[in-house]
Amino acid sequence: MKAPSVVRIGSRDFAISLAEPPIDPDNRGTLGKIDYSKSSIHLDRVLDAQTKSYALWHEIAHGIDNQYFGLRLLKGEQDAELLGEALAQVMRDLGIVFEFEE
Repeated sequence: MKAPSVVRIGSRDFAISLAEPPIDPDNRGTLGKIDYSKSSIHLDRVLDAQTKSYALWHEIAHGIDNQYFGLRLLKGEQDAELLGEALAQVMRDLGIVFEFEE
């Protein structure tokens, strides 16, 4: 399935794009980034498709936390990693696997 170019979280549409590395100039292992002020999600272009999919679900988890829970649900990056991984696994098991266009 072709990866979406936009994902709606709550009432906001977030544009999804592949970004040139480094997304994380401080080298903290960041694979993607959600920008609430610009309603965008950026994923590291050099990641393999499976990792991009995980990173997208991770950023969507952050977006859900922000939109619906005021950043109170997820207690940090580890919670977002766990929820993102769980969402990616459920979607993959349902046959929803994203293909990202370069």
